[in-house]
Amino acid sequence: MTDLLSLQRSFAQTILGQAPEEELLRAVKPGDLPPDARLRIHQNNFRESLSSALSGVFPLCEAFVGELFLKQALRHFALACPPNKAALFLYGANFPDFLRTYPAAESVPYLADVALLEWYTHALSNASEEAIFEDYAAAHAAIEEGTGLRLHGNARLLVSSFPVYDLWQVASGQLEPEALDISSRGGQVVLLVLHEGQVFYQSLEGPVADCLMRIEHGEALGLIEADLLKELIDRGAIKPR
Repeated sequence: MTDLLSLQRSFAQTILGQAPEEELLRAVKPGDLPPDARLRIHQNNFRESLSSALSGVFPLCEAFVGELFLKQALRHFALACPPNKAALFLYGANFPDFLRTYPAAESVPYLADVALLEWYTHALSNASEEAIFEDYAAAHAAIEEGTGLRLHGNARLLVSSFPVYDLWQVASGQLEPEALDISSRGGQVVLLVLHEGQVFYQSLEGPVADCLMRIEHGEALGLIEADLLKELIDRGAIKPR
C-alpha cells in the first residue's frame, strides 16, 4: 500500500509535468474521465492559475511581446519554478532570470530587464513604506566612521545594458516607439523609489549612478562631495547602514 506522503510527492511531480506513476493512477477514483486525463486537468489548472496571476504583474512585457507570448512564457515558468511559499504576491521574483535563458525570448534580449523593472515595481508596491531619511549629518558621519551607506528600503536600483527607462516610457505611452533606437541607444541605470504609496522612476547617469552602484555592491566609498551626498538623500536613495 502506498503511503500518503509518497502519493503527495507523486501528485506534485505530475502537476509539474512528469508522467504519473502507476501508484498515483490507481489512487485516483474512477469517474467520467480516466485517471491520467483527470490529472491533466489539475496540471492545466495549476499552470493557468499561476500564469494568469502573474500576467498582471508584467503588463509592460505584454506590450512588447503580446499576450500569447507572455502567457506561454509564464506557463513554462510556472512548471520550471513553482511557488515555494504560500504567498502569491511573493511569487515571480525569478521570472526575469528565467527570461534570460528562455529560448523564445532570444529575439527580445531586453525583455528580462523590462520584467525586472516591473518586478521591482510590484515588490515596492507591496512593501511597507519606510520613513524618509533626511539626516545629512548622520549620512556624512556614517561615511567618516566607516559604517557606510546602503540603499534605502524604499528604493531599488536597476542597472541595464539596454535603455530600459526609455523602453518603460515607450510601453507606458510616454515616448513614441519611433523615437527609440535600441541598437544605438546605450544602457541605462534606473532608480525606483516608493513615496506615499506610489513608485517613481528616475533615470540616472554620471556620479549619481556610479555612486549608487558602488553602494549597492557594498564598495568602500571614501569621501563623497556634499552636493552629491545631498542629491542622493534628496532622491530618497540612501540611508546609513
